[in-house]
Amino acid sequence: MSESLQDVNPAVLQALQELMQDDYALLLDTFLGDADLRMRQLREALSAGDMNAFRQAAIASRAAAAIWAPQRSSRPVWKRKPPGWQRTGPQLPRP
Repeated sequence: MSESLQDVNPAVLQALQELMQDDYALLLDTFLGDADLRMRQLREALSAGDMNAFRQAAIASRAAAAIWAPQRSSRPVWKRKPPGWQRTGPQLPRP
C-alpha cells in the first residue's frame, strides 16, 4: 500500500473543535491523561504476562485514538481483515 496517511486528520480536529468549542481543551487533556493510563496498563500487563489484560488495554487505546486518526476504510475496525488473512473452513453461501 503506497498510500500515506497523516497521523492526525486535520478535518477531524477541526470538526471536534467546532463541536466541543470551549470544552475542546478538556477533551484533549482527557485523551492525553487516558493515553498515559493505557500505556501504563499495557506495560504492567506485559510485565505480568497477562495477555488478556494487555489485549483489553490495547483495544481501549485503539478505540480512544480512533477519534483523532484518519480512517482507511468505512468498514468498522472489528469487521476488517488483517493483511494476508484467508478464510479457512467451509464457505457459506451469501444471501
